[in-house]
Amino acid sequence: MTREVAYKVWKLYLEKGVFLSKGIEREIKKVSLSDQNMAFLFELLYGTCRQKAFIESIIKRFVKRKRTPSFALISLGVYQILFMRSVTDYAAVNESVEVAKKCGLKRESAFINAVLRKVVSEKSKLKVVPSDKELKNASLVASYLSYPEWIVKKIHFGFGTKKGNNILASLNKPAFVPLHFFNTNKCVDKKKDYTISDIDEEVFVMSPSQKASVDMLEIKKGLKVLDLCSSPGGKARVIEHLLKGNGELVCVEKNIKKLRLQKKYRETKALKLCNSKIRTNFLCADVTYVNEIFLSGYFDRIMLDVPCSNTGEMSKCPEVRWRLKEADIKRLSKIQFLMLKSSSKLIKKNGLLIYSTCSLFEEENKNVVSKFLEDERNFFLEEEEIVTPNLKSPFGGYHAKIRKVTT
Repeated sequence: MTREVAYKVWKLYLEKGVFLSKGIEREIKKVSLSDQNMAFLFELLYGTCRQKAFIESIIKRFVKRKRTPSFALISLGVYQILFMRSVTDYAAVNESVEVAKKCGLKRESAFINAVLRKVVSEKSKLKVVPSDKELKNASLVASYLSYPEWIVKKIHFGFGTKKGNNILASLNKPAFVPLHFFNTNKCVDKKKDYTISDIDEEVFVMSPSQKASVDMLEIKKGLKVLDLCSSPGGKARVIEHLLKGNGELVCVEKNIKKLRLQKKYRETKALKLCNSKIRTNFLCADVTYVNEIFLSGYFDRIMLDVPCSNTGEMSKCPEVRWRLKEADIKRLSKIQFLMLKSSSKLIKKNGLLIYSTCSLFEEENKNVVSKFLEDERNFFLEEEEIVTPNLKSPFGGYHAKIRKVTT
């Protein structure tokens, strides 16, 4: 049953570009899966997506004919054989054949069986680690670590070959769920065994990179705070907690559906947990024109978490690497600069503006901030940080702490 669901979701992604999360949401409504089976489903789908290029290169060695619907099922089978230690080779092959018979691919079952058996027979040869010399070749790295070549080249350019390869390898690891717990004074990480009941302790989910950007804001009682591009609302919830019932928070989001969900969550869950009495407003607006909405110099703090390539979160969202085009980076950087320029008009003298991304590319990070500071001499860069993914924490991003010094 679980592999049938995985096949249907993966087929939807390959043929129609449906995000894995949306495909899973759609298909699991039709079946009942245990927590264990759900974990298997997520590992199989997200793992296959991360290793898509590598798996396809393996299939090409054994299959010369044109793509058919069976390729989706073969890809899932190859991932199980090469990457899932909990699955025996026999189960990977046999179960894939059974899914084929149940999902209208009975005529293809013998073909699927033959290809997967061939993969099993040459398993040791297929997982050979390239030499250090080969790992300097962007094309070989792209195939081995499963990325578009242009992404590999950009990461190598920004971080060097060795560190770049380590970053790319870490982004192929399953993303953990980073849980943080509030205490009476501030937001802290709290390592412990937890159950679902711990949600009543005011738990929130946020990557280390995102949490670092909130810490940069230096939130204290009585401040007026603007949270731009605020969905899904994690940062807003932390800010609201740190204001300690005294201050003002405005959340701006362009997508009305996302904004409604954020507002609904605050009213039904977050507000109850935080017991907040501060004034929080929600506004649907385009951040590139936000300077036309609010009074100039009204806010003490601004959090600007701009739309970006999300390359620092390719572990959590593996589809990013296959949907993103190199031309998107230039387009995004233009939007990011306009957002930074517009939002800067709203900050008070001595106020702080945090420019934040989940990107690993300089064009979206340092270059945007540098261009802004060249144009706006009444601001200076107080601090910046690039968080690089690693094997312990496969999340990355960039934060710039910008202070307004004159009006």
